[in-house]
Amino acid sequence: MFGKQNMDKKILLIAPPCKGSNIRFGENLGIRYICSYLLEHGYDSDILECTFKNADLEKIVNKINGYDVVGFSLNYSGQYESAREIIKKYLGRDEGTEIQPKKYFLAGGHFATFQYEFILKDCPSIKYIILGEAENIIVQLANQSFNKVEAIPNIAFCTNNKIILTKGRIDKVDIDEFPYPYRDDNSFFLNQKHFSMITSRGCYANCSFCSVSSFSKITGTGTKWRLRSAENVINEIICVFRSN
Repeated sequence: MFGKQNMDKKILLIAPPCKGSNIRFGENLGIRYICSYLLEHGYDSDILECTFKNADLEKIVNKINGYDVVGFSLNYSGQYESAREIIKKYLGRDEGTEIQPKKYFLAGGHFATFQYEFILKDCPSIKYIILGEAENIIVQLANQSFNKVEAIPNIAFCTNNKIILTKGRIDKVDIDEFPYPYRDDNSFFLNQKHFSMITSRGCYANCSFCSVSSFSKITGTGTKWRLRSAENVINEIICVFRSN
């Protein structure tokens, strides 16, 4: 049961199409977990998960008109290119101007976490970038009405042409305590319903070519590999089957 709504801002979380790619990687569990977490804490939240093939950016622009806060999940450089184009189409102007957008644009995900400085300079309409896992941080942002973020950890933003990184660590969270990912009619692949799951976060290894370990360390949860319990995983499987 999701909590009572406690703010008037509507939040849309978008997994934008990956420019230059003709594949869909499956459900974006990042925005689905975040959406569930926001809903559990009483915030009016929705998702828009785009298929990676033949996505219509104009339709995405029309969709965001009804929301006050738009968060982009940017795990790949091609997704950032799409997000920037979406914002530019929405604003109807070049990004380099000083005109401020009428809504808050946020970003997170692996690419955004490691390229926050480039994104903030290249696309000033993106006000905040969440580094690492976003559930706790975006709820704290919502509690502050997406303002006054200095005391919230793991956020990058630009003020007076200077990029600021907030410090501190989020509280360690047992991932069994997260609500299951938000499911909707967009959970399709090749015209068939499908659902993705994770049984852990992070990784036990520290491969030099992979971003997962570094991403987990930024989150500051105390350990880079966290496992869900078998009971929690089985209960999610049961929940998915019963609801479909």
